[in-house]
Amino acid sequence: MHLLLLFGLLAAFFSGMRIAAAGSPDSWAAAIDFLLPLGSVYQWHSWVGISLIFLAFGYIAYLAMSQRWRKYIISPRNPIYTAENLSKLIIWLGWLLLASSLFTGYALYSNAAPHLQHLLRTIHYIAAWSYLSYLILHIAALIAEGGWQRLLSIFRPRLMQTRISLISLGLAAIIGVAIVGLGESAQKDSLTIHYSAQKIDLDGEARESIWNQINPTTVNTTKSGEQSLPPLAVNIRAIHDNHYVYFLISWPDATQSLKHLPLIKTAEGWKIMQTQATVADENTFYEDKLALMLSASSEIAGAGTVHLGAQPLKNQPNPAAQRGLHYTLDGSITDVWHWKAVRTGLSIGQADDNYFGPPLPSTSEIARYTGGYQKDPDCEHLLRWENHDYRVKDECGGYIMNWELYEEGIIQPRRLPNNPKQIQHLQTISLSADTSDKGRWWMRWQDTNPYSTSADTLPVGSIMPSVLSLGKFSGDRGDIDSGAQWRNGSWTLELKRKLNTGSKFDLAVMDDVYLWLAVFDHSQIRHSYHLHPLRLVLEDADNNN
Repeated sequence: MHLLLLFGLLAAFFSGMRIAAAGSPDSWAAAIDFLLPLGSVYQWHSWVGISLIFLAFGYIAYLAMSQRWRKYIISPRNPIYTAENLSKLIIWLGWLLLASSLFTGYALYSNAAPHLQHLLRTIHYIAAWSYLSYLILHIAALIAEGGWQRLLSIFRPRLMQTRISLISLGLAAIIGVAIVGLGESAQKDSLTIHYSAQKIDLDGEARESIWNQINPTTVNTTKSGEQSLPPLAVNIRAIHDNHYVYFLISWPDATQSLKHLPLIKTAEGWKIMQTQATVADENTFYEDKLALMLSASSEIAGAGTVHLGAQPLKNQPNPAAQRGLHYTLDGSITDVWHWKAVRTGLSIGQADDNYFGPPLPSTSEIARYTGGYQKDPDCEHLLRWENHDYRVKDECGGYIMNWELYEEGIIQPRRLPNNPKQIQHLQTISLSADTSDKGRWWMRWQDTNPYSTSADTLPVGSIMPSVLSLGKFSGDRGDIDSGAQWRNGSWTLELKRKLNTGSKFDLAVMDDVYLWLAVFDHSQIRHSYHLHPLRLVLEDADNNN
C-alpha cells in the first residue's frame, strides 16, 4: 500500500502542478514546467485524486484491522525529541498534509463551497508543495532510524498484511464510491430554459417582463491567472419560443474594455499597441469577451477539450502562449458561441459561431495554430483585390484587422478614416487597462479609404482602431445574434439562436445538452472557467400554460 500511495502522490503532484502552471505562469509550478505532463491533465489529476481517496480510506481500515495504529501513538513518558517520537511526529505531519490535500481537492472537484474556492485552492497548492518536502523528510527519517533496510522494509509485503490490505481496500472502495457518488450528484446543476412567447429585443437592457419572472442560475468561475482571488459569479437565465433560444447573461466587470490592439502613429510609422499579442497572450490592449459552450458530454474541463502544456499534440506546432490547446479526442464537436465586445458584439450585434473539434494539421507557418478550435464556415475570403484596392464581397461580413501583415514593429494599415473626426474621441482617452473605454473602437469599412502615405495626414501620436467591420457574418458563422450593455460595473449580454440550426458544426439546444461559460476580462486567451457544466432542461410550452 505504501508503494501505491507513493506513486499516487507523485502523479497527483506533477499533474496538479501542470494545472497550476497553466493558470499562473509566474508560480513555482511554472519553474518545473519541463517535468510536467502534457494533455488531458485535468482528467488525470481527478482520477489520481479519487484513487488517493480510496487508498486513504483503505489505509485507515488497514491500521484499524491490523492494530498497527497503536505503534504511532506518541508516548508521553519519553521526551518529544527522541528519534522514535520525532519519527512518529513526521508521520502524523504526513497524515495531516494528506488529509488537507484530499479534503480541499474533493471540495474543489465537487464545488462544495463555491465562495471559498480561492481559499481551498491556496491551501491545496501549499499542501502539495509541503507534501513533497514531507516525502523527502520522511525518507531521511527512515534512513536515520534504520538505514536503507528500514526504508525498503515499508515496501515489502507480508502475507498477513497483504490479506488485511486487500480486505481494507475492498471496504475503502465501498466508502470511496459512496463519497465520490455524492460529490458527482452534488455538482450537477441544471439550467431550465423556460417557454415564453414574449418578444425579446436584443439590446442588453433585459426590459422584458419574462426575465424578471425567472430566477438566475449562478455559475461561480475561477479567474485564470488569479487562482487565489474570489470566484467570478456569472448569472444566466434562458427562455425559448419553440423556434429560438435566448440567453440572458450578466457578470461583474469593473471596466468596459474596448481597446482591441489599437494602432498608434509614431515618428517611424504605425505600430500595434500590445504587450504580449506576439505570443497570443495579450492582457492589456484587448476587448472584453464571453464564451458559451454547448456539449453532449459532461466530462470535466470543458467536456474533455482542454489539453495543457507547451506541445500537447506531437508533430504539430506549439500553441503560441505555450499553455495548451482545445480539441476533442473522439471526433465529436462542442459548439462555442464567442461574443467579442468590439469585433462582433457592439459593432455587428452577433457572436462568433465557432466549435472545438478534432485537431487539424497546421497549414501555415505564420498563422497561430489552434488545434481543434475552428470557426464555423463562412466566406472563404472576405476581400478581393480589384482596381488597386481591396473590395468587400457583398455576400460576406464579419471583420478584418487594419493591417496588411502583423508585425511587432512598424506595420502598414489597410485603411484610413475618410473623415478624421471619426476617431477624434480616441485621442484624449486613457490607454490604461484599468479605466473604462468609451466610444467606437472599430471603423466601418464604408467609412474608410485605402491607406497611402500621401493620404496619411494624421499627426504623430494619433490612435486609430484596428478593427474594420464589414457587417454581419454570413453562413453558419452568423447564426448567433447578440445585444449587450456595460453599466455600473457589470456586463449584460443577450444571445439568440435557433434551437436547431441543422448545421453539423452546431449542437441543437435540447434536454441533456451541457452548457459552459467563460469570461475574458480584456484578455486574449486567459478566461475564467468552471469544472462542471450546467445540464439544460427545455420546458415544454404545454407545461407553461
